[in-house]
Amino acid sequence: STKMERCDFFLVSATNGNIRELVEWDRFRLDLMYRLGAIVVVPPLRSRVDDIPYLWDWLMRFHVQDGRRMTYESDVIGILLEHSWPGNVRELANVIEHAAILCDSMPIDVEHLPR
Repeated sequence: STKMERCDFFLVSATNGNIRELVEWDRFRLDLMYRLGAIVVVPPLRSRVDDIPYLWDWLMRFHVQDGRRMTYESDVIGILLEHSWPGNVRELANVIEHAAILCDSMPIDVEHLPR
């Protein structure tokens, strides 16, 4: 359409680099940085391990077809909380996918986690 319409949305963008350094090195457009508005820095997962149970619930929805909630044994969450998460949320998503594939029944146990 060529008709201008009002819309309300929230845009989330991410990079694993320092956005200001990327602008200085001509690897990210300065005008785009300003168009995106506020830059919110989200700390790495290892700095916010309390988010892991919430992220588990949210990410697990992508791996469960029948709408059931994938539960886990308490020792599983203990292991997840102690891990350093060098791969951040992407690594957690892979761990969850791995566990969901291996687990035939509830709850997910340590044996369903990757080594």
